[in-house]
Amino acid sequence: MCGNLKNQWKYLSNIYYPNKKHLPKWLSKIVATIVAPFTHGFYRGIQILPTYPDSRLRTTLKQSFEELDNNRSIIIFPENSSDGYHDVLKQYYAGFFVLARQYYKHTGKNLKICNMYYCRKKNTLYIKKATTYLDLVSLGKTDKEIADMMKEQANEMYDKICKDDNK
Repeated sequence: MCGNLKNQWKYLSNIYYPNKKHLPKWLSKIVATIVAPFTHGFYRGIQILPTYPDSRLRTTLKQSFEELDNNRSIIIFPENSSDGYHDVLKQYYAGFFVLARQYYKHTGKNLKICNMYYCRKKNTLYIKKATTYLDLVSLGKTDKEIADMMKEQANEMYDKICKDDNK
């Protein structure tokens, strides 16, 4: 979504609408054609940083470092949404932790990490008290284990706050 208009249209029509919003392929193409010009301008305006799981990760880290060096916050959405969005999260990617580690190595700064959960039913974002990179390192867990732990914390927020709507 951070690329040019053609790449955004391809993503919307081939991945986002059919896989995440579960629209038929033919309808995804129509909706993407209508929506892409608007999302293109929107995404450029809100200054989203692209993230990649391949060698382009260096670009993401470099851009993230620039933002952090300028005292700007970064929001990372670590959930795996390849098969749509789920109330109970299935997987967190560990990229947020990789960024924190690399930034610590680069600057010596101990980033704060806030876990969040967005409850669609209540249209509310819940934010857990911040922890730090070094607090997470002290647990002696692998990157994947930390990502799983954070995912479980988010799912606990769902269970506590969103699941039982009869309160």
